[in-house]
Amino acid sequence: MEMADFDPADVQAAKREVIKLGRLRGHLQEQEIIDALPIKHMLPDEIETFLFTLEMMEIEVRRIDGSLYRNAGKLALVRNR
Repeated sequence: MEMADFDPADVQAAKREVIKLGRLRGHLQEQEIIDALPIKHMLPDEIETFLFTLEMMEIEVRRIDGSLYRNAGKLALVRNR
């Protein structure tokens, strides 16, 4: 996905949709976030801030290996950019 495909309003709308899904279920799969957001074009701080927001909203993020997200620095979203 090219950054040109995402203007800031699109990114914010995508984040809102991810949050809506997470609030509905109480958790998100890491792959759902990867698929919904332009991760490769986001700054690590922006990703970590979004993940922190999910944590503050008590939305669990389940990593690809099944464990729960606890440290953005170790999350595949950040590692695999």
